[in-house]
Amino acid sequence: MRDEEGMALLTVLMLVGVMGALTAATLEVMSRSVAVTANSRASMQAHQYARGAALIAASRLEALLDQADGRLTLAGGWADTPFTVPTAGGSITVTLSDASHCFNVNALAPAAAGRPGMIDPLAARQFTALAESVGIGQRRAEGMTMSLVDFIDGDPYPQAGGGEDNSYAGYTPPNRPLAGVGELMAVLNWRASDYELLRPYLCALPTSEMQEMNINTMTEADAPLVAMLAAGRLSPARARQAIAQRPAAGWENVADFLNAPSPPISGEANIGQALGVDSDLFTADIVVDEGGFTVRETVLIRMDERGPQILERRWGAA
Repeated sequence: MRDEEGMALLTVLMLVGVMGALTAATLEVMSRSVAVTANSRASMQAHQYARGAALIAASRLEALLDQADGRLTLAGGWADTPFTVPTAGGSITVTLSDASHCFNVNALAPAAAGRPGMIDPLAARQFTALAESVGIGQRRAEGMTMSLVDFIDGDPYPQAGGGEDNSYAGYTPPNRPLAGVGELMAVLNWRASDYELLRPYLCALPTSEMQEMNINTMTEADAPLVAMLAAGRLSPARARQAIAQRPAAGWENVADFLNAPSPPISGEANIGQALGVDSDLFTADIVVDEGGFTVRETVLIRMDERGPQILERRWGAA
């Protein structure tokens, strides 16, 4: 009898233990579900805020360009200066930048119907000059240029010093415009040190055209970009000298900028067509902190007579 009572008690205790474990597991699942739901809501809200912030950025750019009246400068501290907008559950921080100060790597091999392997010789010379201006030797710079052209162009035929599919063991080059400059790390003949030297001056725009660079929003750090336009006939030091001599109100025209240093840049090469005193391409770096959930979006915005055009959105963790 006592054995039966003991077995019954043991059974009851086991049932209680099992029920307790099930209850704890259920509560844990419910807790996780609530947390996931809360995070999902915060994530959705943060992404909605980020999209709204892109519209705020575009509106600010419209006002900025209207005020600039064809000559945009750094006056007012609008560039690379974060501004924050509070929200009910956090904040939105937006940083505007002039996106014209870079070499568009996709301009090296513009896509053309029936000509998948076409190369832009001027862009190639300028890229080589840019690489040399940051300290890369001429022969190496030329090889890097051709490797990059082969990496982007749409044909299987390598340039002299370049490389197509057969040169990439276990990897197939994209043979298309790059989505981001980070892809350059996979290019044949490129070293990590080369990438680090060039990275501040490169961009991968969703177009095969070279954009006009605004001399009124440049800093002395952008001097290699001006030097590259002369394809080796202008030193970064002279380009830096010209940028440093910019009037407080900005240059009225490109000719004044080219004639600023002594001797003038204008006598070196015809580089004025790649420069301007206004901007139409901008980035808005947006960071949203909502309910402990943080998202980051970088938006590429083109401003023209039609108003703001969002060309590209990139999402990433802040």
